[in-house]
Amino acid sequence: MKPDSNLDPVLARFIQEVNAVPWFKNVGQPLPPDTKARQLHGWEDWPGPEEPAIFELSERQQALHDDLLASAPERHEELEHVWEHISEIVMRLAAAEVPYDANADAWHAPSAAVWQASWTAGLVGWCILLCRQIPAELQEQWRWFLLGHWPSGYTVVWADERLGPLLVF
Repeated sequence: MKPDSNLDPVLARFIQEVNAVPWFKNVGQPLPPDTKARQLHGWEDWPGPEEPAIFELSERQQALHDDLLASAPERHEELEHVWEHISEIVMRLAAAEVPYDANADAWHAPSAAVWQASWTAGLVGWCILLCRQIPAELQEQWRWFLLGHWPSGYTVVWADERLGPLLVF
């Protein structure tokens, strides 16, 4: 990866932001009073990756990942380098703030939180790099990470595919 100073200025600012995020510093703390999100009060309250409303967030992030990658096949190597750079930062900083276990499975909430943080940051970085609008739901997820929380999934997905508020720790 080329040094951040050689990156597009907007992407370089985003990478500075990734370095400054208060990763998980506010999990368990009260959410802002005006939020529609539902709060988790402990890691053990997370329903797990197979809960449909949790799985939906992962599915939507995977679809965005695949769409972004397919939209710029000639930039695949550059995208992968940016993803790896952002992921290294998030993994190093975020994993140090929670009981992360690199050997845990997807049901270990703190590890799932770190992996999701890395994916979310990577997707935002790719949108910036490709000059694509950051989808509103991804912006909302990123905002919760910026606030030191974990947006762990949705509370519900209705039959008509509408999404309920986020489930936040």
